[in-house]
Amino acid sequence: MPILEKILEELPEGEIEQVTIGLRWTGVVVRVDGHRRCGLSSTLGGDRRHGGLPSIPDAGQLTALPSQRLAEFSLEKENPTLSSVGVAAINALLPDPDPERSIQGNADELLASMGAGKTVAIVGHFPFVPRIREVAAEFTAALQDLGGRNRDTESIRVFYQVSKRPLYTVGPDHYASELIALCGGRNVFEDVGELAPAIDVEAVVDRDPEVMLAGDDAGKDAFSEWDRWPSIAANRYGNRFLLPADELSRPTPRVVTAGAVICKSLQTARERRQERP
Repeated sequence: MPILEKILEELPEGEIEQVTIGLRWTGVVVRVDGHRRCGLSSTLGGDRRHGGLPSIPDAGQLTALPSQRLAEFSLEKENPTLSSVGVAAINALLPDPDPERSIQGNADELLASMGAGKTVAIVGHFPFVPRIREVAAEFTAALQDLGGRNRDTESIRVFYQVSKRPLYTVGPDHYASELIALCGGRNVFEDVGELAPAIDVEAVVDRDPEVMLAGDDAGKDAFSEWDRWPSIAANRYGNRFLLPADELSRPTPRVVTAGAVICKSLQTARERRQERP
């Protein structure tokens, strides 16, 4: 189903109070559950000069329409100005975002962080695009350099501990797992399809990791639970390392810094493996 039609299906009903079509912006004011809200959209179509016959049917009477009907104007293909009214109505009717799922920040910073390592499409023209391209190029070059310097290193089994109670790790598609692979490590849970699966202690013991990693926000006791299994290779070699949690908390360009720490940790782990067979 097209995205726009899916959005229209889930819109709440509202009372249209005002519709304003300006030279560049179109605004719709609605009242939903007693709250007054305003939605905006760019005014599309026409030569953007005032005067002449109105391009909107029933101009001046739009507030009498049901809110759903006004929002459906967004599907209009023959009259871009009418479509602008529909999009503004949608923006007014859309429910407020969940604060717990919201991220505060500038658009360019969010793109640089959430789009790190991904293919990103931007619809429209934004002044920060050249900077985003620079960030993307720098990030890609840094990752390629990191991978190039560790391409021929010996493989080593790695367990990444997201939290210890409950016990969570990362699957093969998680960016932390990709960083481990870039450094020549092998995630011992690379066969698990979930992004951040819950696991049990026995599964870790059975897979006998040679390295244990965790964020430094877990504190000095991050690996204390594993002291009960001295036979695990990571314990025998002393290969338990804390990583910079701030750099690993989100897939931003700063993960390159965390990647460098992972690579250094894995190289130390290989040396200890040779010293304590």
